[in-house]
Amino acid sequence: MQQRQAQAQAHRDTYLASGMSDIDQMDGVDFEHCVADCLRRSGGYATVEMTSTTGDFGVDLIATNKRGRRVAIQCKRYSKPVGLAAVQQVVIGARLHGCDDAWVISNQGFTPAAIELAAAHSCSLIGRRELLASWHACEFCGYTSVDIDDINQHEAAHRRQTGEIQ
Repeated sequence: MQQRQAQAQAHRDTYLASGMSDIDQMDGVDFEHCVADCLRRSGGYATVEMTSTTGDFGVDLIATNKRGRRVAIQCKRYSKPVGLAAVQQVVIGARLHGCDDAWVISNQGFTPAAIELAAAHSCSLIGRRELLASWHACEFCGYTSVDIDDINQHEAAHRRQTGEIQ
């Protein structure tokens, strides 16, 4: 079992290192693990939990930030824009899981109907463009984060250590 988990982790690390073309080849479960791993590595979340595969009410992950705010996340690794149903599911699922926010994260974009519904329910849509822009890496050590302020602080700490800044 541990060997299989180690192989799966190595597989996801390869995807993370290689970029969107490999992410486009993942199956849905690998994409969920990839998103969870990136959120964990970001340092902005105290916990990132995978929900059960059945009875999850459209929520794949629940991330809790350091202030206790809970985010319900639905991950969609698709070959076409994500539609309205994903937004409906995660908005309802967020309430059922007691979450404060709802997100849909996809390797693709979103249909106009999905965008409209998400706006009406304050659901964040993180698509291909945002995904590429939001997963930042520290130029010194490769630490990844979805929070650019976190990366800036992380890099500033490196610069202070090297004497580059005071």
